[in-house]
Amino acid sequence: MNRGTSRTALSILGVIELPEATIYYFSGTGNTWAIALLYKEALETAGWQVELAAIDGLAGTPEVRGDLLILGYPVHAWNMPFLVREFIESLPERKGLKAAAFMTMGAISRGAPAITWRLLAEKGYEVLGVEEYVMPTNWVLGERAGTEESFYALREEAAKKARQAVADLVAGKVREVAFVDSEIEFSETSYARFRRAFPKWAGEFTVGESCTLCSLCVDLCPMNNLRMEGRTVVYGKECVLCLRCINLCPERAIEWRDKTQTIGRYQAPGFAKAIRAAR
Repeated sequence: MNRGTSRTALSILGVIELPEATIYYFSGTGNTWAIALLYKEALETAGWQVELAAIDGLAGTPEVRGDLLILGYPVHAWNMPFLVREFIESLPERKGLKAAAFMTMGAISRGAPAITWRLLAEKGYEVLGVEEYVMPTNWVLGERAGTEESFYALREEAAKKARQAVADLVAGKVREVAFVDSEIEFSETSYARFRRAFPKWAGEFTVGESCTLCSLCVDLCPMNNLRMEGRTVVYGKECVLCLRCINLCPERAIEWRDKTQTIGRYQAPGFAKAIRAAR
């Protein structure tokens, strides 16, 4: 992360200390990235200095500096992706430091907000809230519903909600989440079952003749799970099922079983260009 900028600003009265926030996020095809950018822009407009970093681009123990930690991720099987949980578990304990989280999803989150709150609180963070944003789904392994118009409407509604969420964070408002044991158990059990299927499902992606060997999927995989082998791409068993590879392939050369041939791909506007630049 770039720490070259100063946390101070000059005024006619002297030096003013700026509040600082750190936003960490994981995003498969851009929805969570888009919300993270909205949080960053809204906080900066409110006079904050903000550092933004993708979880899958980090090396070593994450740094937590400043006055507020924000975590963003997409909901997978009513829970957080395992690499996000591992990230939270790797965070340094910071008793009393304020924290918040947000998640993007195609439908509902069940126990995910409570799980997120609990994991951050166990690290000593003072959690202010966990926001949920319904966004266009990137789940191309089954039928996808919606049109470009409906996707645009979802993103606009999420943007409006995100700006209000940031205003509440700046004001110090706490948005409690419900802790329902049955919902938490459902989310934990569902994701455990989901994750057990990863090695099998990853082995069912195929790369067709339209592949140009550009290696974009290999370069952008957050788990380094793909490799070039001869004139094709080979999948390993460390898949997080973020669907970045199948949705961002510029040639639509990647398919899954016989389920995706007639289904459109999805990425948040501008995401492919941004992630390429970051890598």
